[in-house]
Amino acid sequence: MNDLNLDYSLLIPEYILGALAILIIAVDLMMPNVRKQMLPWITLGGLALAFVVSLLYLDTTDNFAGLIYIDDYTTFFR
Repeated sequence: MNDLNLDYSLLIPEYILGALAILIIAVDLMMPNVRKQMLPWITLGGLALAFVVSLLYLDTTDNFAGLIYIDDYTTFFR
């Protein structure tokens, strides 16, 4: 009866983007104005990391509890 696939590793790119958003907000609030030139670079690095991790899911066909399907089409739009 309990045949749900709760493979949380399928959602790693989304976790990275969520953590990146929290990091950007924290750095923006905590750092002085002089250091705010780092924000675009932190954002670019985080987005590049999420992109590379998302590419690792090419040729993967799986789902998360039947709600989110991971395939090449999903990977393209991540």
